[in-house]
Amino acid sequence: MDKKQVILLADIHDSLPELNSSYKQEWESKDSIQFLMDTMLHLGFEVKLLEPKKSKVRIIESLKDILESNNISKYILFNLVEGFSSRNREGYIPSIAEFFGIAFTGSDAYSQAISLDKNLMKSFVKKFSIPTKNSYLITDIRDLPLVIKYPVFVKPNAEGSSLGISKSNIIQNVKALEAKVNELLNSFDSILIEEYLEGDDLTLGVVGNFPDYEVTSVARVSYPDLVYSEEIKTKESMPEKLLFNIPKKMEEKIKIDSIKICKALKVTGYARLDWKCDEF
Repeated sequence: MDKKQVILLADIHDSLPELNSSYKQEWESKDSIQFLMDTMLHLGFEVKLLEPKKSKVRIIESLKDILESNNISKYILFNLVEGFSSRNREGYIPSIAEFFGIAFTGSDAYSQAISLDKNLMKSFVKKFSIPTKNSYLITDIRDLPLVIKYPVFVKPNAEGSSLGISKSNIIQNVKALEAKVNELLNSFDSILIEEYLEGDDLTLGVVGNFPDYEVTSVARVSYPDLVYSEEIKTKESMPEKLLFNIPKKMEEKIKIDSIKICKALKVTGYARLDWKCDEF
């Protein structure tokens, strides 16, 4: 019996040293990828690593080989590609794989696109009576609201890994707001202005396929600053710790709401959901 063929797609943080580190914020380390490949080999899979940013041609050639094979079902694309410079960047591989009928890990492009859009996700979770702070989506400095309750938190609308985020994103007045929005619009297409929410950053994992999901324990993310910033999340730093000490009632509520969200999005395989709570 032929072994299952895993095509591991991952842009590696250690590669392309000439590329600005902010573009590679979410890429995996070389050590992490090697550990993953060793694990797959140990489990009996054959593994081929492709780095999309280094060579799009190699991906096209590999897909062509798969499509021309007599057994597409023995292949699976293990997707770790984050991409950059596009609001659709996390949907590249799912879209291609779905179009060609090749199995892939993780959720489809629809779930990826919605979850990467903070404003859209805020509207989405309101359907389940999950509280979320008032916010404004800005694509032009002229869109700034005339009346707003301070303090506010300003952040890119369609990015992860705290890109564009530091303590300076906590804004206390209109002059500082105008300056920060102008600064962020130079790098990002859309900006979210949100009433500032104090409290702990919380995170958990969800594993499963619609409609059956299991959740991990909920962790409080501890880090040495006021804001979980881009600087903290760099591969060079990463001083944060996970503490499993939140109140049980809060944890159960977060688990229930996380499963609701995953069911609504029809998340596939695995997901991480991040929360922030000021009170419960």
